[in-house]
Amino acid sequence: MLPSVCSHFFDRSFPRQPVAGGQLPMLDCCRGLAAILVVFFHAATTVSMAKYFKTDVFHGGVMFCARGVDFFFVLSGFIITYVHWLDLGRSRRVSLYLVKRFVRVYPILWCVALPLLCLSPLVSPDRMPAQWSERIQLVLGSLALVPTRIPPVPGVSWTLRHEILFYAVFLIVIWRPRVGAAVLALWFGACVWHGAGSSSSNFLSDFLFSPYNVEFMLGVCCGAFVRCRRVRHPLVVSIVGLFCLIAASTYYQPVANSKQWIINATSVLQVAQFGVGSALVILGLSQLDISFKISPPKWMMLIGSASYSIYLIHFPVISLSCKILAAIRSLAPMPPHLAFFIVASLGVLAGICFHVYAEIPLLRVIRRAVMPKGRENTQAS
Repeated sequence: MLPSVCSHFFDRSFPRQPVAGGQLPMLDCCRGLAAILVVFFHAATTVSMAKYFKTDVFHGGVMFCARGVDFFFVLSGFIITYVHWLDLGRSRRVSLYLVKRFVRVYPILWCVALPLLCLSPLVSPDRMPAQWSERIQLVLGSLALVPTRIPPVPGVSWTLRHEILFYAVFLIVIWRPRVGAAVLALWFGACVWHGAGSSSSNFLSDFLFSPYNVEFMLGVCCGAFVRCRRVRHPLVVSIVGLFCLIAASTYYQPVANSKQWIINATSVLQVAQFGVGSALVILGLSQLDISFKISPPKWMMLIGSASYSIYLIHFPVISLSCKILAAIRSLAPMPPHLAFFIVASLGVLAGICFHVYAEIPLLRVIRRAVMPKGRENTQAS
């Protein structure tokens, strides 16, 4: 697959639109499922904390749910390539690409991050950096997604830093496809080489060459392949990918030093396990979407559309819910499994409500204001 993809990037006459564009509803549903897996992971780990219910409701089995991030990264690489395929080699589209990426990421992030940053000194003063230089890093890392050693607010937005880095590299692909393909290939090799090493050199190199970045490139390969070729036996490909994910989860071992999850809570081996499995699922489902125009249930489509809002807002909701339930538990017994179900459900529902009543209206206004007419409704990543 990779040689075929590279040949199309390096060939000026690569196919412009060999398959029909448009929405890919099954992939949207899978994006929602990946967001829910992340919610499950944070709900289970929060409920199990000593200050709340002190019980691991899944006995460590929920740890693999954190790997929903791998699916997000591969899917992001796929969607960016699939949506912007017709822009490759058209330097005039660079500005539109930048506007679309900015609008998709930052306004909703600010709606969540700004209130949390303002409330943090009151709610969790012990977690606020003591020095002003570190506080400035916190603000820049949270609002501008600048890579810093200080964990961002909300904590899950560490993944968005990798997204922004990938968007910057893909801009080169749109501007000069052959140069961009060479940069992607070099970046891929550097990430694999750096991730395979046993020692960590410094924060910046760990971020720039994190194995997570390899997953974006897997998605790019999938997107280019679908744009240029037809995936044979797509259902079989998806099932094989799902089997790879299930098999990987049975012996998945999380990184021992959980404090380093911001940039290196993965390895090249885990990318091979979860990234390749995710890529196969995405390849198969995208071809099924293109060939059969499948229409999933509306509630699944809603969760998929709300995945970004769910991802950003679920953890503060889970944290607040656990505090309330722990206080209730002091008055009346409450099984930890019930607490998990409640906080996970509230996390998902809060994200859906935020999507419907905040994200959709805000993005509609912004897109009408800053985007050319007729370009507002392209598929988002």
